[in-house]
Amino acid sequence: MTRPEPVALPAVELPRLRTDLWRFLRWLGADAALADDLTQDALLRLVRQPPRERDPAVLAGWLRTTALRLFARSRGRRREGVPFDDETELLVAWQRWAGQDGGDRRAAALSQCLDQLAPTTRAALDLVYRHRTPLAEVAAAVGLRLAGLKSLLARARTHLHGCIEHRLEENR
Repeated sequence: MTRPEPVALPAVELPRLRTDLWRFLRWLGADAALADDLTQDALLRLVRQPPRERDPAVLAGWLRTTALRLFARSRGRRREGVPFDDETELLVAWQRWAGQDGGDRRAAALSQCLDQLAPTTRAALDLVYRHRTPLAEVAAAVGLRLAGLKSLLARARTHLHGCIEHRLEENR
């Protein structure tokens, strides 16, 4: 049995695949640094040990499955969370959430919705979700008590969810 030739990706496809994988890994719960590392690992595997099928949709699915397995393995090593029971279910849920564009429309809607928030709310969200700053530190940084911060974050999440869904409906 001969091994498939390494995949030579057109320059235009690589950024798209990288973005799709990174978003998928973040959606799974990887922090930004881990998502960067696992995205790179999955792309290297594609180049070194490609699947036989070269259809772009098949390659994207193969990459997501590879990234999912790498993420599950990384979580297992650190003993975090619950192991994945059903890869297919997760991949289908991602496809439903991200749609055909790999989440581009959602990312654009999120950016627009974040712009509508007050600066303090945006700062709190950034500290909590991007920088993973402990809640007590975030509360002090934005001048709120812990209960007030939790309330602010809950309202912000509710607003963002509704805003994103509204924008996606508008653009159908």
